[in-house]
Amino acid sequence: MLLVGFDGSTSACRAVAWALGQAQSQRARLVIVHARSVPWWVPLGPPELIPLWRANSAELTTAITGQLNAALRGTDVAWEFVQRDGRPVTQIAEVATALRADVVIVGASRRRAGRSWLSIPGRLLRKGNWPVAAVP
Repeated sequence: MLLVGFDGSTSACRAVAWALGQAQSQRARLVIVHARSVPWWVPLGPPELIPLWRANSAELTTAITGQLNAALRGTDVAWEFVQRDGRPVTQIAEVATALRADVVIVGASRRRAGRSWLSIPGRLLRKGNWPVAAVP
């Protein structure tokens, strides 16, 4: 089973495309995880911000699901989409552990910190017992 962290970015789209190719060649299941974290300022603001953020997040999730349905339509790969609330590294690690992922695939960051142990791939490597592939 291949697990992909997806946030809608260009590198995340490349990670899904690469994982799709791997899943097709290995006849493996594909699980796509989208984690949305609450911005630090939402709980500090007026109480109306939380429902507004949730509605905005729901629209984003719908858009992402539509994007994935369109991209994966017509493939013979079994896939599922998992939506979690919380920090991306924590949520991806929890899903990977629970589903006993064979590999975790994420998009690589282009920033300087993204090429270090501070990056999402670096933190996932330290957190879990699965190989992590970072797709540029």
